[in-house]
Amino acid sequence: NFGRFKMSLVEKMEQQSKELEATGDITGENVWLKGGESPQTIEFEAPEYNRDGSFSKTSFKFEGSPLSGWKIYRKNAEDDWQLHLELGRGYVLMKNKLCGVCSTDLARRFLPFDLPQIIGHEVVGEVNSQRVVAEINASCFSTREGHLQCRYCKTGVPTQCPKRITLGINSQPGGFSPYSLVPYGNLISIPSSVPTLPAVLTEPLAAALHGVIEAAPQDNQKVAVLGPRRLGMLVLVALNGYRNKTGKKFEIFGLARHDDLLSMAKQLGADQVIDTRKHNPTNDQEMRNKFDIVFDTTGNPLGFRDALAFTKKVIHLKSTTGQPCMGINGLTELVVDEISLLPFNKQSLAFGWPQDRNNKTTTSSSSASSSSSSDAQQGPPIGDGSRPQRPNPNVFVMPSVTDEIIQQIKQTSRKVHQLDPVDACSVLQRGVADANVALTMLSESPLPRYDVAVVSSVEEVDCVLRPGGLTNETGFGLVRPRGAILIVAPTSPLPENPSEKAILHRAIGIDGVEVHSSRCGEFQPALDNLRDNPELRNQLHKSFITHLFPLADIYDAFERASDSQCSVKVVVEIEKASTKP
Repeated sequence: NFGRFKMSLVEKMEQQSKELEATGDITGENVWLKGGESPQTIEFEAPEYNRDGSFSKTSFKFEGSPLSGWKIYRKNAEDDWQLHLELGRGYVLMKNKLCGVCSTDLARRFLPFDLPQIIGHEVVGEVNSQRVVAEINASCFSTREGHLQCRYCKTGVPTQCPKRITLGINSQPGGFSPYSLVPYGNLISIPSSVPTLPAVLTEPLAAALHGVIEAAPQDNQKVAVLGPRRLGMLVLVALNGYRNKTGKKFEIFGLARHDDLLSMAKQLGADQVIDTRKHNPTNDQEMRNKFDIVFDTTGNPLGFRDALAFTKKVIHLKSTTGQPCMGINGLTELVVDEISLLPFNKQSLAFGWPQDRNNKTTTSSSSASSSSSSDAQQGPPIGDGSRPQRPNPNVFVMPSVTDEIIQQIKQTSRKVHQLDPVDACSVLQRGVADANVALTMLSESPLPRYDVAVVSSVEEVDCVLRPGGLTNETGFGLVRPRGAILIVAPTSPLPENPSEKAILHRAIGIDGVEVHSSRCGEFQPALDNLRDNPELRNQLHKSFITHLFPLADIYDAFERASDSQCSVKVVVEIEKASTKP
């Protein structure tokens, strides 16, 4: 099933674009749009999530159709309908059946998106009487509206489309509701052999598979999953499947602090489990720098600090907590944009993603990546050395970076852009509005962003991630999605009582630790795994999904999901009536 990732999304998009251009009508492309000309009006009540973590029952109304677009109304405090959101063509009405509770939902109040909102993104529903799951990013590609002009969608990263809204997270009403509006291009039928309940795990399993493929473990490595629970258990499943599929011989470890989770981790693919209550880098020096790759799936900002102590090479972040840690306020933005933090050296300047092998804009033979200059710091190969190289012709450099470092970059034939990050953001935003500006300013770069950035300190990472501030509604970063921020080695020794940001700076800049991140994955490989592995499917059904709650009791569902000692995966049943008096 991992073989599906070998097909380039760019090729898939080109094929579908030709079909769309040939028909000139989106109704001819997808069965989900059957009857899409008829206007619909749906009224319902749903719990909205508030900034204080509470829920409020609110009335909503959807009016429109897939071919004309939709208006979403919300009743205000005066009991009047108020226009809440407008969606264009290509959205279809989905009747929601189940929605899982994940760590992002529990941390939603910390994320930089407007509240109140109907949240929830791990959804199973029905469209035209067919069971479906819905990918969560509503991009130009998913609605087939403007995707031929969108450089992100055209280059195979629609999940990073700057015009996207996100189901249950950013603007788009989510799955803890009787109904949702989703782009028809995001709908995928559930195989008949997959029961509805385990199908609710499609989204987190897809995210787990995506992260494992990005990390690409190699022979003789020790790979740990820190905090295996909701997402982490599925990362263990994905690691085990990746090992079986590729034949790579690496060890898988589950690191947890509850007996039930340790037992489940062993069942779902861990070769060894370690109780972090007894063995951790603080009380057991043998645990320090023990693992080649550590997946942080804790859903806790302190998990990143622990992962840094456990790893000797790579941390892979999967948690979006919305909270700062170790001198970086924007770890969530790092994960959302799928940015990596790397030591500055020549190899890091050519950073690429494993999926870049299939991207036509990627090459390892450009003048930038094939420079033979021996003056730039060489550095070790990224990861195991099998990661493809990208040309990365345009490099943003913070004003604090020295002339010596700038000369090393220039010797690789890359273009250096050294300016204030806020000014750089203004220039890039002009490029988004005018494609000609982007092409002139960032010649040869496939996306209207800098390919990589170079900073002198950990504090400057936030300036690159969101120059306008983490609360800026534009969510605009300087570096392209799936790009990298390179951190120059510190020039002064580590003090006797170092700060956490000084520890992180040394770990990356001197010790060569890499911080990678990933978010959403493709749903079809996840569904294929559920379809083709009945034993796994049954195990997840019986032991991984520990609690079911009706939608009316959603506050209780969140309370239970927040208690790591009492639950693993909590799922909300949308149509089930409450049993509470």
